[in-house]
Amino acid sequence: MRREQMVDDGLQLTFDMEHWNGIRSEDEHIDLPMDLTFDIELRRAAREEDDEAAD
Repeated sequence: MRREQMVDDGLQLTFDMEHWNGIRSEDEHIDLPMDLTFDIELRRAAREEDDEAAD
């Protein structure tokens, strides 16, 4: 169920991006990569740092 929610969120973000890009000039277009691997690794590292600081 959590994965389905992530897919739903990604789909909505894609719709939002397409709408934004449709009403803005080309130099204001945004790109929204869906590969979240880097973001997840950043969060994981931050959490590990927080855990180490609490020890």
